[in-house]
Amino acid sequence: MKHVFASAIAALGVTGVQAINSFTTSSPTSTTTGTTSTTTSTGEFTTSGNDGPDLSEFHGLRIRNDDAIIELGADADIKLVRTDPGRLVLSAEEYHVKGEVHADSVFVGGVDIETLCNCSEPTDVDVRIRTMTAIGNTYAPSVQATNVEFYVPGYHWTPLYRYTQSSAAGEVNEAWYHLPARPTKFRLSNTGEDAWGIAYASIQVEDERPVSVLCSTRVGEIPGRGDNSHWVSTADESNNVPNVLEFAADEAECTSFVSLEAITGEADGGATANTVYVDFLINGTWTGEIEFFDGSSEGDYEVQDFQLAADPTALRLTISSTDAWSYDFLSINVNGEVHVLACEGTQSAPTQDTRHWVEGGSSPNLDAPVEQVWDVEHNECELVNVTLGLHVGDATNSGSDDLVMVQFYDGTNWTENFVLTQDVNTGSDWTLEYRIPRRPTKLRISSYGSNALAIGHLAVSIDGGKPVDVICNPTIGLNAAGDDYWVGGSQQSAFTLDVDESACPVRSTVTLTTAGIDSAGTTSTGYITFHYNSTWSEERQKIFSGTSKNEVNVGYYGLQARPESVTLSMGGSDAFGFDSFYVQLNNETFTIVCEGSEEALAQSSDYWLDGDASAARTSIDYAIVHDDCETTTEPPTTTSSSTTSSSIIIA
Repeated sequence: MKHVFASAIAALGVTGVQAINSFTTSSPTSTTTGTTSTTTSTGEFTTSGNDGPDLSEFHGLRIRNDDAIIELGADADIKLVRTDPGRLVLSAEEYHVKGEVHADSVFVGGVDIETLCNCSEPTDVDVRIRTMTAIGNTYAPSVQATNVEFYVPGYHWTPLYRYTQSSAAGEVNEAWYHLPARPTKFRLSNTGEDAWGIAYASIQVEDERPVSVLCSTRVGEIPGRGDNSHWVSTADESNNVPNVLEFAADEAECTSFVSLEAITGEADGGATANTVYVDFLINGTWTGEIEFFDGSSEGDYEVQDFQLAADPTALRLTISSTDAWSYDFLSINVNGEVHVLACEGTQSAPTQDTRHWVEGGSSPNLDAPVEQVWDVEHNECELVNVTLGLHVGDATNSGSDDLVMVQFYDGTNWTENFVLTQDVNTGSDWTLEYRIPRRPTKLRISSYGSNALAIGHLAVSIDGGKPVDVICNPTIGLNAAGDDYWVGGSQQSAFTLDVDESACPVRSTVTLTTAGIDSAGTTSTGYITFHYNSTWSEERQKIFSGTSKNEVNVGYYGLQARPESVTLSMGGSDAFGFDSFYVQLNNETFTIVCEGSEEALAQSSDYWLDGDASAARTSIDYAIVHDDCETTTEPPTTTSSSTTSSSIIIA
């Protein structure tokens, strides 16, 4: 509106008017006598520097006085007054401008006219209202219909529009409305006495991001009935429930939508009947404890959604009492971006340095932390997968009901303690999987309980690679008291192993089939001894303890080197006859005695053994070479084994 009235003022010879930036008007008012009088209008015009036309060559009226005034009319009913530097006041009952009016800004009653008419916005818009009825409160659902109305500048409040017919607990409702312009406020109301409890409300204009004007920190839960922006009713004055809820359309109450997920671990004592809480660090301030869940069983999946004022930078987990909780997985989703904090398969033991347990109370049952604080940071869990194949020893009392732990060393740091075993039986087999940040070079097994554990065999596989036998007795799975691989109790409290150093680089499977003729079976024990590096192994290893005719006997052995020959021998005085004999070294199988070689008992027979040599030889030596069988044969199916292991695989 620059230069408005410039020509008229110039014609009067008044200088110093370059631009008109604002004007105000007032309307006629009624007097107390009922007659109508017109109130004088006052227009104010303010200059904005010397950006108007050049008037230096113009001629006319110039009043060189700061308090200048021009009065027009016999009664001086029109006045032009210089009230302040750069300000012109025009006082008249009304004034008319022929032609267009241009101004940088126009104010009416102190309000920018652009705000009043919303002139810069589209003439019509589509608006969506979305709400969620609260859960966990019996009064929140409503059978009453609800309405919505909008305040549109220049059009004032719209008529009431129907929003819902009724609303059930947890129900999400939404509706679109076509409005003449962008609204700045909206109201929700219901049509009856049945109060409505609202957990969440948002408004969306066109395809813009919705503005969440009403939130509940723990999604779906709200405070009790009252004047707290979550309740509306036409007749619940006893609880101070308002009959209308009004919201500003551009004022978000929450901007961060957070989902917290966890999987309860399967370690003993990891389930809980207590309440677990979370609070979030937002802009340097903790929100305070919010319930995450109440009680959780082993392997349970826990998830809860939250609405927060801003994105959290950390979270803290606590628990209500001494019934500890362990978790194997923990993640947080912030506005669609997932941050995995504790990766699945990283379950650890309940120690003070663990990241996977929390325990409360003044007299805790376990030595676990009272809180866990996690920074919200991205972690794709690109971890190393470590698989342990464990065989508990077969010697008496090899099992243990104590907690046994394992740690991994990556060349720089040890991981936290993970659970290896707890309450395992003698001779049992376990496949254990762990996920750690870097490839390990060592592992450490420890126990501080009173009941020792004996490990008969332990194989380590990294990222699905070939297993390395880090504990491997000559007869795989067997072990004796005093072995290096007892831990806990009166034995050592811990021992360390190199994960890349095989304790038995050669694994052997021996298959020996009892002959099918009468008396070939025996109640005595059969043995094998390996010969390598020009020496015999220190002791003979058992193949079977008694066997029946036609029975297939299999033994698994861990060797320090590739053997050159083997010796079969017997204990006791009950003779044994066999039909075929196979030796597998790693992946290569040698047929030592061909199938169908059985023969009648004789002192000089190559296929009979007797511990006291009364009926046959006590031992027979065999070179590990292929026998010249008429047909190529494979070891028969196993019917008995020197160990009870079902999970030990000879590579």
